[in-house]
Amino acid sequence: NGNTQIIGNTFNDCYTAWKSSSNANTFRDNTLKDNQYGVLLAGTASHDNLIKDNTFDDSDVAIYIYNTAHDNIIFENSFDDSDDYDIKLSDSYDTVSYNNTFSSISVASDSNMWIKVYLDLTVSDNASNAFSNVDVEVKQDNLVVYSSTYFSGDDPKTNTTGQISTFLVATSQYNGSSTPTAVTTTITARYSDWISSSAYNINNAVSISVADFRVQNQDSEIMYYSIGGAINAANTGDTLSIWKGTYYENIIITKEITLVGNGTSQTIINGSLSGTVVTVDADEVVIDNLAIISSGSDGFGLLVSEGDGEYKNLKLSYNNVSYSSIGDFNELSSSVITNSNFGVIINGDNNVVTQNTFSDNQYSIHFAYTSEDSRADNNEITDGAHTGISLHGTEEITIRDNYIHNNSGYGIRLTGSAEENIIFNNDLDYNSLYSIYIYESGNNSIHNNTFKSNDDGPVFIENSYNNIVQDNAFNANDDYLTIDGGGQNSILFNTFAESGILLQNANNQIITGNTITDASDNGIRIYKSSSNNYLSDNSITGSDDDDIYVGGSGSQVNNRGFNNSFSFIKVQGNGEFVVLDYIGLRTINSEGNMSGNDVKATFGSDTLYASDYFSGSDPVTDSNGLIPNFIAPIEIYDGSSTPDKVITPMTVRYSDWIQTFNLDPYSGSSITVFVPELRVKNNNTGEWTYLIQTSIDNAGVNDVIVISPSTYYETITINKIGLTVQGPSSVKLNDGVIIDAENNGCAITVTKSGISVLGLNIVNSFAWEDPFNSSGIRVLSDNNIIRNNSIADSYVGILLETADNNEIHSNEIDDVDIGILLTKSDSNSIISNDVLSVVTNDIEIGSLGYTDGSNYNEISLNTDIQNIEFQVSDSNYLYGQEVTTITLENSERISMYESTYSYVTCDSDSSLYLKNWMNINIVNNNTDAGNADVKVLDGDNIIYSTSYFGGSDSKTSEGKLSSDIEVIYRVFDGSSTGTDNTTIFKIRVVDWFNSKTSDTDEIRVDIDFEVPLFRITNLDTGDKYNYIQTAIDNATEYDIIRL
Repeated sequence: NGNTQIIGNTFNDCYTAWKSSSNANTFRDNTLKDNQYGVLLAGTASHDNLIKDNTFDDSDVAIYIYNTAHDNIIFENSFDDSDDYDIKLSDSYDTVSYNNTFSSISVASDSNMWIKVYLDLTVSDNASNAFSNVDVEVKQDNLVVYSSTYFSGDDPKTNTTGQISTFLVATSQYNGSSTPTAVTTTITARYSDWISSSAYNINNAVSISVADFRVQNQDSEIMYYSIGGAINAANTGDTLSIWKGTYYENIIITKEITLVGNGTSQTIINGSLSGTVVTVDADEVVIDNLAIISSGSDGFGLLVSEGDGEYKNLKLSYNNVSYSSIGDFNELSSSVITNSNFGVIINGDNNVVTQNTFSDNQYSIHFAYTSEDSRADNNEITDGAHTGISLHGTEEITIRDNYIHNNSGYGIRLTGSAEENIIFNNDLDYNSLYSIYIYESGNNSIHNNTFKSNDDGPVFIENSYNNIVQDNAFNANDDYLTIDGGGQNSILFNTFAESGILLQNANNQIITGNTITDASDNGIRIYKSSSNNYLSDNSITGSDDDDIYVGGSGSQVNNRGFNNSFSFIKVQGNGEFVVLDYIGLRTINSEGNMSGNDVKATFGSDTLYASDYFSGSDPVTDSNGLIPNFIAPIEIYDGSSTPDKVITPMTVRYSDWIQTFNLDPYSGSSITVFVPELRVKNNNTGEWTYLIQTSIDNAGVNDVIVISPSTYYETITINKIGLTVQGPSSVKLNDGVIIDAENNGCAITVTKSGISVLGLNIVNSFAWEDPFNSSGIRVLSDNNIIRNNSIADSYVGILLETADNNEIHSNEIDDVDIGILLTKSDSNSIISNDVLSVVTNDIEIGSLGYTDGSNYNEISLNTDIQNIEFQVSDSNYLYGQEVTTITLENSERISMYESTYSYVTCDSDSSLYLKNWMNINIVNNNTDAGNADVKVLDGDNIIYSTSYFGGSDSKTSEGKLSSDIEVIYRVFDGSSTGTDNTTIFKIRVVDWFNSKTSDTDEIRVDIDFEVPLFRITNLDTGDKYNYIQTAIDNATEYDIIRL
């Protein structure tokens, strides 16, 4: 039944000394000799049996475990002279053997046995002192057999002697084979942030030594082995002292802490050429007085992703990027940065790089395009391979008080649309490439710097705009300050010794107030395709070649100079250099000095002076008739080193009068212009005026005002009865007569009746969506004629507002929102107008701004009509009108005659009638038949009926009705779908009847009837009939009827 103890017995000459099929038995200290089987364990219930300290001699099989027996222990037994096997296993598992002396074993493929020894583990420090409370984990291959709390187990840590309790650990295993395989035992020890893991030979005692702890948390006074471990255990705001040593770590800082080293040569964090050495992912971190070296090939020495950090007294070396700040408001100071691909990369805003030393870097400092409002100051940068300070796409970076020297590449480099950066008070000496190179960047300021003895030239500006180079000193540099491409760069108030300025393929540059002495070639060289550059107030002396040179391949046109001091100039065949000086102008009229005149002066395509009318901001003439003197060309070197004089065209304008005059500088520096006064004539009074409105205001009833060809910048109100306002011709459009309202309201407003507006061009009325203030012509009165005008660039072309019986005829309307608009206006004629480009409706008949609509208006023969809209307007009609879309809203009895359309939109309160005219032709024996009775039905309605058919209309005369009949052929009645209407004609001639149906549409139609020959005659009366019965019924007694 198990739990039996068999102890101290002797078993001799037995078939089986002890056999068990139960569990937890103890078989020990027994002697077994000459038995076939010493011990047999069989069956699933046979487990956890202990076979210990027994002596087996001359057995066939000393111990045999089989038939699913499991987890049994064979412990310190002695085996001798077994005939077959000391131990045999079949169909059993997890047998454990400890310290047994056996020489033969049989392990079937379905069995296994562990060979184990006791683990003897001691943990001590480097001084061999016992180290307690160390977490321990022991693994047999991947099987955890011991685990303290840190490793998620519940086994004890090391005790005061630095040990854990001994337990059995496997060294090898028989697993389905009689040949054992080794088992790897891995022991991991951990204390604080120190951790060690190794494979051990368990046959011997295991000793583990804990390394020295070199990092102290000054707030908690706890020591740590690693920086990373100390950081993980620290609280926000703690300070960590890092003692002397090299720390092979990659650390991440995620809290506000301070790291203080023991000096950059004493405390070294070594990234082992892998990844990023130190990553800062927290605000307000301080790192001081240590070295960070050996990042991975694509990693960083110190990567700061958050802000407000302070990093000082560091040595950053042998990193891909030694320092990178992605966060804002970080500062790197008083550090040494060497032997890096990038010394510093700044991506964040408001960063500071100050008082550092850079050497032997590819790029010392790089500001990326995401950085704004950062600065680099008081740094020394030397022995760089590519660029000292690089600004790529940045804004508002300040580079000041740096000493950049002896670099084999660039000193400072601005690229990628770097803008509004400031570079000042730097010393740039002995650099191999350009000390400042600006490429495709603008609005940067380079001022108060010193450039000395640079090999390739001090400054090179390429394809860049609006940069300012000012108040710098250039001494003994090997080449020019160069601008190549771009424009609007300014070189101002600099001093040059032994070098000068080169413009190459550069246009629209400004060179002012510079002092250039002893240039090794030209003082200022305008070279290749360089035009429209401006030189003023420069002093050029002692040049080895010409002081100013203009030439080279390409062309150099419109280069200008004012008040420059030089001795020699050379202008080559494609070159041009213009000398400028002050000129002026006075205007007078018949009364003396004339103020208020607009003035414009040009030189080629350049505007030298322009007042407001000419799109400029210069003053008009003052009370003395003068404008301020201004700078203009007076001489030109045009492909020659000998100058020619320049004639300046000067244009003067008062109201609509404009004229151009030429100023000859060799005849004087100013001209006087007389301004005429006459433009508009009243044919009745003979009076001339400048303005149309003035002529209207002075006119009498029925006067004719003739406008001379010109552009009239005014809005006019015609407020005299019967007035005619026209161009030179009253029967056609006068192309040269233009009224430009300048977006100040309606160009023409008609307020009195009997007005004629003939042949005018009307443009630029107010463009707001307000017809009452934004129409080309606004008519507010009756019985007016608007004919042969052109209206463009307004919200409404022509507006009739509470205006009746007006004739709107043969006008052209273009570039408006609404072509012709009627509101509360009746009985007007809209005829033969051409409406071109509109936004909404070509013609709109409605009640805008009023309760009542517009009725009884005629719309005929207008061209280019896309949309006609009726709103709250009845009984209007269209004749001969082509239109794409007709829209009706609350408008009834709209009629169309001989007109075409594509679409109709008709609401439930509207009706549209498509009408035409019809007549008949009645022929009797090739003769027009008169006196025929006629009945006409338009749908169900009788619209014509003679006496025979019960009506009172006239019979035919000569085969026709006396006038055409108006018929409806299609109706849109409260619907956008039309209903076709059928017209029926019924004819009676004596006793002959006939009828025909017509489905007419856009064109007029005649219906033909041919009356047959009447063959029946009453010989007594002479009457003829078609039918015998009719002749009999109409005869009297004894009449003779002939057939």
